[in-house]
Amino acid sequence: MERSLLIEKMASYCYCEGVLETTQGNYVFDFKELDMVFGLEEGTTKSLQEDLIQAIDKYDGVCDIVAENESFDINYYTMYCPQIEEKDE
Repeated sequence: MERSLLIEKMASYCYCEGVLETTQGNYVFDFKELDMVFGLEEGTTKSLQEDLIQAIDKYDGVCDIVAENESFDINYYTMYCPQIEEKDE
């Protein structure tokens, strides 16, 4: 698969999966997990890290993204996350 298409597919996955699954506004994606999901050699996600950060950050629902400890920690604006837990006041 062409590099730019792979990056876009991975970014879309991280965005869609994250906003649909988060209950608190953030979601962590392990690099090894992403390699497995996309059938890539181990270490591929790490090598694409900077390009993936830029691609993921383009989504309106992304507040910020941090790459550390072989993972992405993505924070989403809660209005984009249908499963956000309501806090009792």
